[in-house]
This record gives sequence, structure tokens and C-alpha cells, in this order.
Amino acid sequence: MAFDSPDKDSLASTAGWIAAIRARETERVDRLFDDPWAALLAGQAGQVWLDRMEGVQARLDRMSKDYRIAIHWGNFGQEWGNPKLCFEMTIPEDSAKRDEEALTEIGVVIRTKFFDDFLLHALAESPIRQVVILAAGMDTRSFRLALPAQTRLFELDQPELLAQKEELLSSAGASPVCWRRTIGINFIKEHWPEALLRASFNPRQPTAWLIEGLLPYLSESAIPHLLNIVTALSASGSQLGFTAVNRKMLTSSSTQLWIKSMEDAGVPWLSSMDNPEVLLAKRGWVATVVQPGEESANFGRWSYPVVPRSVPGIPRSWLVTAIRSSR
Repeated sequence: MAFDSPDKDSLASTAGWIAAIRARETERVDRLFDDPWAALLAGQAGQVWLDRMEGVQARLDRMSKDYRIAIHWGNFGQEWGNPKLCFEMTIPEDSAKRDEEALTEIGVVIRTKFFDDFLLHALAESPIRQVVILAAGMDTRSFRLALPAQTRLFELDQPELLAQKEELLSSAGASPVCWRRTIGINFIKEHWPEALLRASFNPRQPTAWLIEGLLPYLSESAIPHLLNIVTALSASGSQLGFTAVNRKMLTSSSTQLWIKSMEDAGVPWLSSMDNPEVLLAKRGWVATVVQPGEESANFGRWSYPVVPRSVPGIPRSWLVTAIRSSR
């Protein structure tokens, strides 16, 4: 099946943007991770994307300066649920601080750290020695993480993007810390599982899967199909990590500037997922879902309020991890 998605060249260009964010994080004294190749991989195209999206963020900040979120707020020490009280959030006007803590950028930084830890834990605490990164983009985890030497890691993405990445990493003298195989594949037109199997992937062995930043760009019908394929290729004990957004992220009036900016850039967000636990449970996965800023996805850097999932009508981003149960 071909996955409906934006133009592949436009989608590939976002890889440089994400690398540019990782490069900026690497420059920080209090960085959450160190990606010494991120600036090289981002290139000029990544910086253009970063500048463009910072402009969108600045417009959002100006619009949100006096924005207030009314949410059900319980008494101190109690569960949320008292409709008589409201919580107010006023966006600070300190532009320097806003540049440093821009919501989009810190979201990418936190998800990077979150899934760094996910992979390291999966490989350290289980017999998993096989990793598949779908839509790998300019990901450098096979170079910068302390993965076990016996790990077999597969990266899948568009052939042109992976070729560019290989050339740049080679020019920098970068060496992976484990066995690594790149698979150039067009997710839109080609049947990628066959290519993965030809590259010596073993579906009878447990696997750690990572799908970071891809799902919102796919159609609503493509996501269940993709999860079905991953499930079919996953032995018991496999682990899965991915990012997603809920429906309100696509439809809320407070997110329309962002959604329109992505559409104008040729990479519209097309799909959402309101209840990842249910979707995965139907396929034999036991999922854990957190929002950026919650305890396991904060890392001392998220300064925005985190609205509990019990409060309806709020745009949300998901960081999802899951374990494949016995068949």
C-alpha cells in the first residue's frame, strides 16, 4: 500500500529543520543530548526552515500574549474537576526567553531525549538487539548513543535523503557504534517491508521500532495500515515508540496559524489519534502515553502548563511507547 502524504521532497526538507533544532540544543551548556553532526546535516536548508518556523512562533506568541485557558481545576491535593475555578496562563513578553523556550523547539528537544532514553532502556533491559527507525531523516542515534555493539539498526527513508546524509557523515569521519543498514525507500509508492526483509531484518526476533515525527503527515487511513504492518513484523516483546497528535491539534482555533503554515510549506498535517492506547490494544500492544511536560517527559525544561487528559477540547501531542504482548 502506498501511504498518502505530502510531496516527498517537501517532507524530506523537514529533516533539516529538525536537525537544526538538535544543533541548537547541542550548543547549550545544559543540553539534554549531544549531536555533533546535527549542524552539518541541517545545512542551509535546515536553517531556512528554522528561521521560517521561528517567525510563525513569534506570530503565535503575539497572538497569545493575553491568551487564557479555562480548565476544570480541583482544590489543592484533589483531582481536577471543579468547574467553578479557572486556571490562567499569560504568555511572557520577554522575547529573549521566548526564543529560548519556543514551544515547537522545546517539543522537538524533549521528544528527542525521550526517545533516546526509550531506545537505550529497550536495549539495556530486554533481549532486543534489533532497531528499526522509520522515516529516519537526519537521525544520528546509531552514531551518538551508547548502543550495545551487537545491536543491528535499520534506517528507512527516501533514497535521496539517505544518500545526502551518508555523504555528509562520511565527510565528517563519523562511524556508527553498531551494525547499521540504511534502506532507501519511498514510503508513498513502495512496499517497504519487503525491502526491510531483504536487508536481513528478522521478524522472529524482538524489535525496537521508532516512528518519530511521521504520523501527522500521513492520511487517516494510512496510520492503521502502518501499525498493522509493524505489528505483523513484531515478535513478542518488541517495543514501539512514536509521536502523534490528537484531533483538536488539527481543528482548534488556537492552532490554525501553525496548521496553515505547515500547509503553505507543502507539508500539511493530515491525521490525528485521540486514544493511542485503544488503537494499539486492538493490535496486541500495551501502550503508555505521555504529553511533553509530564513527569517522564519534562527533563527540567518544559515551562508550559500541562493540561490533564480528562479535560476535553485541548490540542495535545503524544509521546507513545508500547510493548508487544504474547501472540
